[in-house]
Amino acid sequence: FMSTDKPSVPPPASKPSSPPPAAAAPPSNPPQETSTQSAPPSAEAAPAPSSATEAPAAEYPDTYARSGPARTSHREVILLEVGFEMPDGNLAKEAEVRAVTGADELKIGTSAQYNRYPNDLVYKTLLLAECVTRIGSKNHITMSDIGKLHALDVRALEYAIYRLTYGEENLPPEEPGPGG
Repeated sequence: FMSTDKPSVPPPASKPSSPPPAAAAPPSNPPQETSTQSAPPSAEAAPAPSSATEAPAAEYPDTYARSGPARTSHREVILLEVGFEMPDGNLAKEAEVRAVTGADELKIGTSAQYNRYPNDLVYKTLLLAECVTRIGSKNHITMSDIGKLHALDVRALEYAIYRLTYGEENLPPEEPGPGG
């Protein structure tokens, strides 16, 4: 459900045509754009889109505009304290994670494992299997792989995913011990 207190941000395609007079007069719109691009007022036209992009960000709190979670396409390499034993017997000491997406949450919520055993441990295991993109040279991570990780490594991966998804300032306090 959408909250009505947040202003709606127009899609990127509508930002270039943000001046209302240009949108109201479609026949005169193309000549105006070409004349502003070839004439000196194009320098004045450049600040208009930047102020249009700044205006929605200024309406949000500073935490939304300047900090917070990274984009979901961002990935981070995490060093594993204990490591993951690869099929060839070598120990992998690094893993790559990404932020959680809505598709991940939907997939977990509709999975047979979670619907059979709807608890926090199953949810976290499924989430790690989705958001850990690589362990060592292994690119396809399964629930079984997550189950083979040491608890300290699981905790490090969980915190990294949480940080990427919700931002550093929203990390829960770290509790001592592997159970957390």
